[in-house]
Amino acid sequence: MPIPLFVPLGAAGLAAFAAFAASKKSAPPINTEALKATKVNLQNGNYEKAAASALASGSEKAVAAVADALRKAGSSQEARDLIKAGKELAQHRKKHHKRRKHHAAVQATKPAPQKTTPAQLAAQSTPAHVPAAEKAAESPMHAQAVQVAAMLKSTGRYHEDKAQVSAYQSSNSLTADGKYGPTTAKSFWTLYKILPVNPFYWPKSSAAALADYRKFLEGIKLAEPGAAGAVAELERTLGK
Repeated sequence: MPIPLFVPLGAAGLAAFAAFAASKKSAPPINTEALKATKVNLQNGNYEKAAASALASGSEKAVAAVADALRKAGSSQEARDLIKAGKELAQHRKKHHKRRKHHAAVQATKPAPQKTTPAQLAAQSTPAHVPAAEKAAESPMHAQAVQVAAMLKSTGRYHEDKAQVSAYQSSNSLTADGKYGPTTAKSFWTLYKILPVNPFYWPKSSAAALADYRKFLEGIKLAEPGAAGAVAELERTLGK
């Protein structure tokens, strides 16, 4: 049964939300904006957006509250999928939180870096993130990826050039349906180290797909700390 988008939540659902909102215990930080969005979406009966914002919040209780509302609305399978996705994402967040604490402890024991003179800076090697124009010269496929990524960023959902997307998918052995979904988005990073815009299209079981894509973004932050700010913005707007 599909997730109902606008079904009144009722007093019981709001009480469930109040119960999780009152709790502040969590190891990794909680996204308070996403918690607020979850409350609003639950009040409006927009369960699909409520599921996405609950996952984004990092609160297992928020996820449980939305799942409970789904069960009461007759969407038991979607509720089970959401609970499973929430548990997997919570485990991933806790592991990432522990890694960050360990990394901070290691950094604290390192001696302060020496000042670098302008001459030394000029002599240093090219940084990992070189301009797109230089990367595009590496290969025709990379040039195509740069061009399609720029198009997707400048146009947005429903305005993208699906022919370009399909051509990119075909060049990289993906399903050439012209739809910019999570698999195509991931390929920009895994194949070319181009940070992609968030997917425009999601599979029907969007809760699980969103959780999986958040893991993917967390992996980018671990691999490329310099891209953490840009990735955080993608996480903030994911599913909106």
